[in-house]
Amino acid sequence: MNKNDENSEKLLKVTENEWKEILDQFTRWVYFRLQGLTLYGAHSEQNLGLNPVDYYVGTAIEKLYNGEWKWKDEHTLLDQLKRIAGSMMSENVRKYEQKSEKIVPLDDEMLDFLNNQESNDEDEEEERNQREKLYEILNACSADDEELSLYVTAFEMYGNYKDICAELGWELEKAYAMQKKLLRRAKRYVGK
Repeated sequence: MNKNDENSEKLLKVTENEWKEILDQFTRWVYFRLQGLTLYGAHSEQNLGLNPVDYYVGTAIEKLYNGEWKWKDEHTLLDQLKRIAGSMMSENVRKYEQKSEKIVPLDDEMLDFLNNQESNDEDEEEERNQREKLYEILNACSADDEELSLYVTAFEMYGNYKDICAELGWELEKAYAMQKKLLRRAKRYVGK
């Protein structure tokens, strides 16, 4: 059985309501992941040819349907779509940075500035990689608990208790309890 057949078989099992919920969560994830990065550069509409959110959501789903990416058993559909979109984002940044530009002679002050800027870009990329790893762990720790999984998704999108509670309709105490529960599970998970 090839990747496309395996993916098709799994995708046929996803109900319409599940698709709607997954698509909504995935679209919000892409939107928040790209926040502030779409005005210019690798993720801009000018570079991608479409609205960036629509591009990443649509292309990730397309890559899963046509078998370009295999839906791995250890990932939920939402997680697999996030992995595909994240990879596409990284690849688009890499391609964008490799585009040839005219080289202009620079003075020492400008070279120092650019070197510091590259260091900051590398720090941001490292931070993004660490954040992705954190959310992989948190998603793994919450996979068997629907409320905890909702909390992780909201935490990933909003990052603060006020917005999480507003989005999920929870009291602040419940969000604190979910955070404590998640921390306990994450410590056990990492300690394995």
